[in-house]
Amino acid sequence: VLSLTACSERFDQAYDTRAVAERDGAFARGWLPDWIPASATDIREAHDIDTNASAFSFSAPHGYQLPATANCTPVSGAAEPTVALPDFPSRTARQSNVVKCGPFFVLVRGTRVFAWR
Repeated sequence: VLSLTACSERFDQAYDTRAVAERDGAFARGWLPDWIPASATDIREAHDIDTNASAFSFSAPHGYQLPATANCTPVSGAAEPTVALPDFPSRTARQSNVVKCGPFFVLVRGTRVFAWR
C-alpha cells in the first residue's frame, strides 16, 4: 500500500510478520529498528521522507518487554507523533508509560507496541 499526500511524501506499509518486513527491506532502510521481536505480527509502518518522521506499531506476545538492546529510558514530555497510524491511541505521547528508545518514543499497551519519531 502506497499513499501520497499533498506537500509530503508519506508511505504506509503493512507486514504480517517481522520476516516479511525484513524481506521487504524495512529494517535495512531504517524505518524499523532491530529490537522488534521475531515474534512480532501485524506490523504497520508509515514514514514521511520529506521530514524523516515515522511511526510503527506491532503486536507482540502477552507480557512483551522491550529488550535491553533498545536502550530505553523513561521520558516525560514526549512529542506527539507527526506521522501516526489509525491504531494509535488518542494522545499517544501523554500515556504514562512512554519511554525513549534511541530515536523512537515507545508505548507498550497490552500486546500492542506503538513507536514514533
